Amino acid sequence: MSGFSDDGQWWWDGKDWIATSQVVIPDLPPSDRARELEPQVRRYQFLDHANLASGLTWWAGDGLSGPLVLLWLVFQKRAFRAYREWAIEQFKTAANYLLGPNEPVLAAEAGLFTEVVIGWVWGGYGVVVTAGHVLIIANDSGLGHPRRVLLAAHPEQVVMRPHAGGILNAYPTILVSVGGQTWPIRGMNRVIKTEPVITAWWRLANAARV
Repeated sequence: MSGFSDDGQWWWDGKDWIATSQVVIPDLPPSDRARELEPQVRRYQFLDHANLASGLTWWAGDGLSGPLVLLWLVFQKRAFRAYREWAIEQFKTAANYLLGPNEPVLAAEAGLFTEVVIGWVWGGYGVVVTAGHVLIIANDSGLGHPRRVLLAAHPEQVVMRPHAGGILNAYPTILVSVGGQTWPIRGMNRVIKTEPVITAWWRLANAARV
């Protein structure tokens, strides 16, 4: 059975204890929901290129990037929503791999955003809440697959709160803090949903403190 030590510094792989910072999450079979989402994700495959302008040009060929930029202004939120849901499924699958089937995921959220309308895509971090743990998991790239564990802690050890980022809350963020360290899970307005994860954590943390 996989799982973390009580202090979150070690992970049991079924044979040996591995330092949490050294854990490498392998490519895992996608969930059924992730398979359903893959056609939508492929539709917006130009997001996989770090710079959206060059990615749009690559996708449609030189000379067509101008019209596609205008099209992107209309469909960017739809693209980010599709990638967000797909990323959440990836983080859930990674959490199941790390914790085993007896500690299912209660809530999860993925950080994914672009700071300008056409520009760099940032993100690649996810927060996962289970009955016994809060995990921060990092992808191998902004739109890649889960690879590293940045945090494994019990809910009562964590402080989690929403943060309004940017003008008119353009980048809603979940701030996850343990001790003096904070991990921001930053998303885009009308894409990220901060409340479900924070609510799930709050209930568990308060129940543990009673």
